[in-house]
Amino acid sequence: MYCYDKQTNSLTTKAVRGSNINSFTVPINKGIIGHVFSSQEGVLLDSAYEDWRFDKSLDQKRRSATHNMICVPMKIGDTCLGSLEVANKKGGNYNKYEYKLVASIANELAIGLNTHSIASLPKEKRREDEGVSQLANDNLLSPLLRNILKILSEILKCEK
Repeated sequence: MYCYDKQTNSLTTKAVRGSNINSFTVPINKGIIGHVFSSQEGVLLDSAYEDWRFDKSLDQKRRSATHNMICVPMKIGDTCLGSLEVANKKGGNYNKYEYKLVASIANELAIGLNTHSIASLPKEKRREDEGVSQLANDNLLSPLLRNILKILSEILKCEK
């Protein structure tokens, strides 16, 4: 999962599953992840390396190859908060039903990220009608995101 960082105008890993879980950033105009964020349109790829939008340097950073993937925007209305990617399905390619599942989860994650962003604001900058739980903070959000990605990868039988 890659979240938009306004300060760097890039996408930063928020929760990762796979062999290399180091955090890194992706320019919003680079690779499938950046394309999905910028266009706000998801992709379903059977062969990532054959797609003109794919950036091999991201695989070099991760030290793993991407074979097939689903990448969808995480957005609320017209506002995109990041991109959610699942890759390397074991035993075949992803299908349109799995794509819809990932897109649905991305929508729910966007709501959670938006709530977290509002909860992070100083109290005087929040509106009372936002109804934000004080429990939404990095200490709770990061493990929750990791668990969601773990469950998603088990359901979709993917490596990362």
